[in-house]
Amino acid sequence: MGWVAANGLMMPSLGSVQWSPGSVFPVINATGGEYAIVGRVWNKDHATKSIERVQFCFGNAVVKTGGSDLILSLQDVSLTAGPPYQPDGTRDQTVAIANADAGFAANAWYRTGVLSANRSVAYGERLAVVIGFGGAGRLGSDTVNFTVRNSLSSRLPGLDAGSALKTGGTWAAVGGVPLLLLEFSDGTFGTLDGAIATSGGDTTVLNTGSSPDEAGNTFTVPFPCKVDALWAGVQVASGADFDLVLYNGTTQLASGSIDANAIEALTASRLAQVPIAETVLLPGNTYYVAVKPTTANNVTLYGLDVVDVAHFDAWPNGRDWIKAYRTDAGAWTASDTHREWAGVRISAIRVDPAMLVNNGGLVG
Repeated sequence: MGWVAANGLMMPSLGSVQWSPGSVFPVINATGGEYAIVGRVWNKDHATKSIERVQFCFGNAVVKTGGSDLILSLQDVSLTAGPPYQPDGTRDQTVAIANADAGFAANAWYRTGVLSANRSVAYGERLAVVIGFGGAGRLGSDTVNFTVRNSLSSRLPGLDAGSALKTGGTWAAVGGVPLLLLEFSDGTFGTLDGAIATSGGDTTVLNTGSSPDEAGNTFTVPFPCKVDALWAGVQVASGADFDLVLYNGTTQLASGSIDANAIEALTASRLAQVPIAETVLLPGNTYYVAVKPTTANNVTLYGLDVVDVAHFDAWPNGRDWIKAYRTDAGAWTASDTHREWAGVRISAIRVDPAMLVNNGGLVG
């Protein structure tokens, strides 16, 4: 066995996700208006699967007093029109969202009924999930919008994945990260690369007198590794110094400090990252990475919620990373439908030398 440099691998993966608390809300308010989430199919098994249902999040303003229904469809991605990315306009598989459906409401995480037919999709296949008004079109003054989370860049997650809005017959890209979950017929979940599966944001305000006064994630590692930094998505009040701490159970392994006078800004969420002495983590142990304030001033830690822990199957590192918190150095409490924006940076992984490849030959 030997150590192989990992060159700063982040765990859990930041990927295309974000920890900013803000959102944008693309809106459809006319017959023919549509909202589309576009990307490449992802699932943890990297397999061909059949989509049976879809889950997504309505925005902060849903008006349906006119009686409008919606229709969700799965479509191919057009390779002849665009940019921006857009569906090809053919509704291959559909499901209605009735006006009377109580889940059709502002800020609601919505699970559709079963599609008109399952859609078999290969891992990495392009797909568009499209939502618009039903056959009667927009009725009265009905208006529907959808939640898109802000990202570290308004154009993340990428060049060929994201969401688009059709108004007046024209598609326009929507900045940010769309919210989407694909539900497969085998009971597993996935998403589109460039989208995330979350029912909302999570914030925990911490100081030395709060309860809890430490919060972060509990996690395990699938392989022996070394970590050399800790990170978290936070907003810092004036004078709110804090530590990022790594634990094995309740035993502290390493820590690093943030001084509130030596940061970029107080009024915005930012990624805090501190180096630590290289520390070995092993499979079978339960670790914690936590934000621990060292003053009575507030540090806000950002995170996310899911409706069911199984939805973390559509996230990097799956169910192995969930929120944990404690008060006065007591026992940790885990919350399996939440994850905080907190993690570690892997500097090396321990592997069997026979697995290493150098110029096409095994190194052993």
